[in-house]
Amino acid sequence: MRRLHRGGCTRAGSETGAVAPRAPSRHRRAVALGACAVATTIALAGCTDIVVYGDSLTAQSTAQIQSNAAGKSVTVHATGGTALCDWVPQMAADRAREHPKTVVIAFAGNIGTCVASAWAQGGPAAAVANYETALRAVRRAYPTERIIVVGAVAAKDRIGWFPFIGNPQLNAMYQRVAREIGATYSSWADWALTPGHVYTDYRPPFPCLLPAPGKCAPVQVRTADGVHLTPAGQAWYGWALTYDAVRS
Repeated sequence: MRRLHRGGCTRAGSETGAVAPRAPSRHRRAVALGACAVATTIALAGCTDIVVYGDSLTAQSTAQIQSNAAGKSVTVHATGGTALCDWVPQMAADRAREHPKTVVIAFAGNIGTCVASAWAQGGPAAAVANYETALRAVRRAYPTERIIVVGAVAAKDRIGWFPFIGNPQLNAMYQRVAREIGATYSSWADWALTPGHVYTDYRPPFPCLLPAPGKCAPVQVRTADGVHLTPAGQAWYGWALTYDAVRS
C-alpha cells in the first residue's frame, strides 16, 4: 500500500490507484417547486473520485448515481433548468476543493439562463455554439482530469418548454469536441433510454437489456412532459452517467 498525494488530497490506495472511500462530511439537497427545479449537491471532504455536472435529469437520478458508484466518492452538481455555461464559472474552485479524478458532463440542452440570448438571436445553431464554448472551457478548468461527455437523450417536448432538449446537433457537437479536447463521449444514456436517438416512453426496467415477458416487460421511463424521467428512467440515467467513470 502507498499514500497517494494530490494537491493536498491524501488517499490510501493500492499501487494501481484503488481508493479507499471516505464517509461523507457534507450532504445537502434542496428541492424547489416548479418544472423539476431540483438542486442537488453531494460532497465528500478532501478527495472526490467523480464530479458530475448536470441539469434536472441528473438531479433526478442522484440516488442511482450514488448506487452505481458505490465504493467511490461522488460529488453531484445539478440544478433543473441549467445549462453547461451556468456551471463553468465555478469549476476552477470545484477542482481546487474536490480534486476529482473524473468529471462527467451531462446536459440535455436547456436554453434558459445563460443560453437564452444565443437562442433568441440564432436558434439551434447559436445554442450549439454556446454549449461548445462552455465545453471547451470545461477542459481549461480541468486540464488534466478525465472528462466524460454524456450524449443527450431524445425528448418529445409536449408542453413547449424544452425546444432544444435532445437536439441531434448538440450530440454531434459533443462527439466532435470530445475528440478534440481529449474527452470521452458516452452514448450509454441514449442507448438505454432512446436507442437510435428515437424517443420512447417505455423501456425495459433497469437492469434488463432487452424486453421480455415477466420482470423485463417494458415500463414507463419518461414523464408526461416528454422530457423528465420516472423512477424507472432515473435508474437507467444514473447508471449511464457513471458507467464509464466507475470503470476508469
